Amino acid sequence: MSISVILSVAIYKNKLAIGHDEIIFNPNQSMETFDILCKIASLRDKTAKNTDEVAKNTCETAKSIVVMGNNTFKSLSSEQKNLKNKIIIVFTNDATLLDDYDYREHDSLENITDDLYYMTEVDFINLYLNTDTAAKTTDIYVIGGKEVIDFFMRPPIISLKPTKLYITHIMNPQFIKRNIQVDTFIPYFS
Repeated sequence: MSISVILSVAIYKNKLAIGHDEIIFNPNQSMETFDILCKIASLRDKTAKNTDEVAKNTCETAKSIVVMGNNTFKSLSSEQKNLKNKIIIVFTNDATLLDDYDYREHDSLENITDDLYYMTEVDFINLYLNTDTAAKTTDIYVIGGKEVIDFFMRPPIISLKPTKLYITHIMNPQFIKRNIQVDTFIPYFS
């Protein structure tokens, strides 16, 4: 199971800025990166020698999981929320959302089939730990929210640590031109 983090950041006061009480970047930037990564994987897999592997591994045919926070999810357009062959998992503590999009009928990540689930970080860990090692072939893409990024960059279990980081550095971001004081940062990665 590959875990990738996709971020858009700007350097602000020598820190990696991602927000100010709201998302300061257009979420299209992260979604465009996500789309490009899927296309690259699809092209790579189409050149594979084993055509059975091609069908199993392309972003177009394989169910990937996209993890984000609730504010990030709210900022997406309805088109972006309807990702083909993607399962969206939104981390939240909102009891109403947790009840409305109940994942608890599933005991592992390999058994989730709906397009959208709300859950807490602890619920995600339990599903992940109950997933058979052989079935952990689904790619997980983390696209944000500071708390979600922090969760995966300092995971409670080492196997949840991302294997890849895709960072888009935004030059001359609009928040500087609008004189918005950024207050949400992520740590530098080592």
